Amino acid sequence: MYTKLKVNTISSLPIDASDVWRALPRMSGMTDYTDDLHIMMGQSAPLLAPSFAYCICDVDQMKDDAIKIGSTVLHCGNEIAQALHGSTQAAVIACTVGEGITRQYNVYLQDSDFVKAYLCDILANVAIEKMMQMVKGTLRKEIEPYQLGITSHFCPGNCNWDIKEQSKLLSLLPEEYCPVTLTSSFLMLPMKSLSSIVGIGTNVKYKKSSCASCQSGKCIYRKNNQKNSLV
Repeated sequence: MYTKLKVNTISSLPIDASDVWRALPRMSGMTDYTDDLHIMMGQSAPLLAPSFAYCICDVDQMKDDAIKIGSTVLHCGNEIAQALHGSTQAAVIACTVGEGITRQYNVYLQDSDFVKAYLCDILANVAIEKMMQMVKGTLRKEIEPYQLGITSHFCPGNCNWDIKEQSKLLSLLPEEYCPVTLTSSFLMLPMKSLSSIVGIGTNVKYKKSSCASCQSGKCIYRKNNQKNSLV
């Protein structure tokens, strides 16, 4: 099913209050949350527990709107299939920053400390994106000796890729090594997690961000577009 499996934990993420601040939406008359931000960072950042697993699989067939890996067909849609064009292999990735950050978020909510809860959620989002950046860096180093390149990463739920496909994507990872599980509604546990696919090949193109092909209006990173993208 796979040609290479890697499982790892990350002792720390290069993340600080300025990363969270940059991710905040800029609104006219916005209150200065600097004190709340630094308090939240002291309480929440130590709770991040990043870990990841990925497997490199052979791509058996590329279609206009799908990719076939073994007997699994991922109906990722035209935009993602086009971005993965030229891939002869694909890395299936699952990563998480753990449950601790979600528990702290819930503590803030229970205390009606909604500002810190909001900032904590932004911290978790920034952390999981930075983690994906690190995972892709690890992947690059692994395939570099073979003169292979990678695409950016694409996740179920983005670019019209049905979120239900998440179960098929994660099934490509050995269950005992996958750091996340799925609920019946296809949400990941721990909640602050990502599953994604990255194309690998000698004739693939990497774009710093997949924002250009994403139509989501809800993403907190969309304001940065490709210029300041984390990934």
